[in-house]
Amino acid sequence: MKNKLFIICPFSQMELYLQKKYGNEIYFITAPASVIQWNQKEYIDAIGDFITRENIREIYLVNDTDCRFISNIINKKKLYGLYAEKIVEAIYIEHLFSCFKNSSLLEKKLKLAELNINCQIEELMNASVLGLQILNNHIELKGLITTKNENSYKEINIQQFKNI
Repeated sequence: MKNKLFIICPFSQMELYLQKKYGNEIYFITAPASVIQWNQKEYIDAIGDFITRENIREIYLVNDTDCRFISNIINKKKLYGLYAEKIVEAIYIEHLFSCFKNSSLLEKKLKLAELNINCQIEELMNASVLGLQILNNHIELKGLITTKNENSYKEINIQQFKNI
């Protein structure tokens, strides 16, 4: 059996939704917008210890298209200064003209979720000890975008991160 770890946003309430698809024997770590502060050594060490202890074989970074952080940034609503908001907003601004101009709201949400997941995977792999642990133990990284209200799951191709 492959043990799976899902990094999810606590405000998106994804646990039951993901358990319906992947089973009850899965693990969750929550962070707003699934954005972990990878520079917090104690937290990263705790994640590494958990991965070892539970023999995690797959890690999913998950965003739902109705994530409040993604929606608030796209809809230019008031932000509260959270670390996750700053990261997701920076991603949105960086790609504003190349990815979001003339796109529908759903297309914007899907693209911002994908860009956020790719950014988080890159940060995860650059978290030196944890990134090496993932590579050395051949742990599979996956991105997952969901749209709960449409019961939709879309895995993201993260091929480019397998050889970091």
